[in-house]
Amino acid sequence: MTNLTDRTDGLELLENDFQLAQLLCSQLNVAIRNANLYKLGFTDSLTHLYASNYFRIRMAQEIARFRRVKSHLSLVMVDVDGLSQISETFDTTTADSALSRVANIIKQVLRFNDIPCRFTKERISIILPDTDVKGGARVSEKIRSAVDSQKILANGKEIKVTISLGVGEFHVQMSLDQLIELSELHLKEARESGGNKVVGG
Repeated sequence: MTNLTDRTDGLELLENDFQLAQLLCSQLNVAIRNANLYKLGFTDSLTHLYASNYFRIRMAQEIARFRRVKSHLSLVMVDVDGLSQISETFDTTTADSALSRVANIIKQVLRFNDIPCRFTKERISIILPDTDVKGGARVSEKIRSAVDSQKILANGKEIKVTISLGVGEFHVQMSLDQLIELSELHLKEARESGGNKVVGG
């Protein structure tokens, strides 16, 4: 057990001490939340992103918050370009490794409060609270560039992977399904125009 008053040097607590305590409490809260999500099956075992069943729960919360605080809310849909071809050329394990690596890159780029989910077997979704479509496009471009700049080592094979991203912004008259449809429409446009591209914003 640690107490903020447990100082062996006899000095008073400083502002830095309180900031450190707040940081430790925040990290502990995240660790507990993640443990609970694993227990509830809300984390995907391959990508370690939030699972698809968590996506709709969290989107409902974010839409309720959007209506309450009148902020922005955007949704990004992400596909690994040619993932099925990677599976056919190599094997499904290599394709899974590529998807997992892309997921890791996404997590490295995102802010603390952004919510990446494994939306389907081959698709990743990213919930962006307090973000309009232009901000969503900027975040998406950072992710696209980060993936494009790397070769991904998958089961001992170095392969080039790119991604396509579609960005949609939620508006007050929309339903969740309409937002998903908009983001997927932009994703389809990105894929059909050659991939390795962001559409929306």
